[in-house]
Amino acid sequence: MKRVLHIVGNMNMGGTETYLMNIYRNIDREKLQFDFLTYGRIGEKDYYEDEIISLGGRVHKLPSISEMGYGGIVKNLRKVLKKAKYDAVHAHTMYNSGFAMIAAKKENVPIRITHSHTTKKDLSASLKNKIYNKLMRSVINRKMTMCCACSKAAAEVMFTPEAIEKKYKFMGNSVDFTKYFAVTDEEIANVRKEFGIPEDAKVLGHVGRFGKSKNHSFAVDVFKEYTEKYDNDSYMIFVGDGDKKVRAAVEEKVKEYELSDKVIFTGVRGDVPVIMGAMDVFVFPSVYEGLGIVLLEAQAAGLNCVVSENIQPEADLGIDMVHWINLSDGAEAWADEVHLQINSKVTDREYIKESIENSSFKLEKVVNDFYKIYGVE
Repeated sequence: MKRVLHIVGNMNMGGTETYLMNIYRNIDREKLQFDFLTYGRIGEKDYYEDEIISLGGRVHKLPSISEMGYGGIVKNLRKVLKKAKYDAVHAHTMYNSGFAMIAAKKENVPIRITHSHTTKKDLSASLKNKIYNKLMRSVINRKMTMCCACSKAAAEVMFTPEAIEKKYKFMGNSVDFTKYFAVTDEEIANVRKEFGIPEDAKVLGHVGRFGKSKNHSFAVDVFKEYTEKYDNDSYMIFVGDGDKKVRAAVEEKVKEYELSDKVIFTGVRGDVPVIMGAMDVFVFPSVYEGLGIVLLEAQAAGLNCVVSENIQPEADLGIDMVHWINLSDGAEAWADEVHLQINSKVTDREYIKESIENSSFKLEKVVNDFYKIYGVE
């Protein structure tokens, strides 16, 4: 059996973390086992932690990078790698992945992978951070044996053209789509009742961690425009948690717009497929996004998706459900597009299933790709 250490910020319900768990649940764990290492989570239990342990995995926790200092990171990573002989180290922490690559190289880990999940660039970063990112990018490209990304744009942010030519492997994101096909009308009715949403009311939805990248504030602006121009009886659901300051600011804007009785903040939920089933359109105005795994889920749920120009084309299943619009067009234009798409929910699940079966996101294909990069026979 081969054992792989995945290095992540945390193992809560973020896009990358959920993606890894979808793979982890479906691998043959007699051939391949995953462990996880997180930063700054000592004394805290992450959402997926118990499940990881139940599947035979281990969760290593180190102090935050700022607490350890640059030298301390490599030292502590090496301690973890010495205790368990890993066949591969697979890092998902952007520029901080450089520390993992250094430690893995020093401990002679044969497979060292850096995985880019975002298209975020450091254009607005401070000079200090730009220097740091440039140095770490250089380290990553020299020390890794393989680089992976969920889209071409995400690869180009992290890796040099030479590395992309010689070491790059596209890794399609995958979702356990069966959960979305199994949602019943009764479950949808129950969740609408829980949130106090009338059966015939239209619902705009968003699923994602609260942070600057997801642009929740703009989504609220869109909802305000939609209610004023088209449907004052509609609702909006935000699923997820994250940066408390960002969430508080979004909630404050909702109050200012006098929409508190129409906007629902669910926090982290384990029934996302059902909640998506209760939506009528998906709004995704991200400022940057590696791919947007949640868009695959939204399409599986039959939702038309109104998305920003920053969403990668690889996220489109090719069934005319993803509709791009520039953020610079403004909230009113977005509301107009939402109005065009909100009555076109796709209910033919067999059609969606067939499209997924023919895509690079099919779970079995992605699992096989993971076997390949780790050399699992």
